[in-house]
Amino acid sequence: MGIMNWIVQKTMINEARRIAEWARKNYDSVKAQNPDLTDEEIHVRIEYDVDKLSNISDESKNIIQKCCQTIEGLCYMHAMTGNLKDFMIFRLVQFTKYMDHYLYTLGFKQQTKEQKENILKTLGIYFEGWEEYTK
Repeated sequence: MGIMNWIVQKTMINEARRIAEWARKNYDSVKAQNPDLTDEEIHVRIEYDVDKLSNISDESKNIIQKCCQTIEGLCYMHAMTGNLKDFMIFRLVQFTKYMDHYLYTLGFKQQTKEQKENILKTLGIYFEGWEEYTK
């Protein structure tokens, strides 16, 4: 592994760990304040002020709704609009492996392969053979 590849791997691992901890802390906080919300509603509230969602485009709302069906989708979206926004598509798909790992170590339930594929498509990072980058 070259030095640049090692740096990118380390960056993705650290970002996944940081986002997983952010998700756990905020999920627990929102859930405690709103015990009757579904997981999807909690995921949206972790990232967005629901009162301001009416001011965004229908396309953006649709992306948020699809991604926030799982905690993983929320975290992928969070990373792609944050510190990993300029990463190549195959690196973003690779990042999902690390993100999933850290979320599951913090007790989040695992999404299905179908859910993950739908989220990758929604985020525009789906490609045939994506699973090879997440092994």
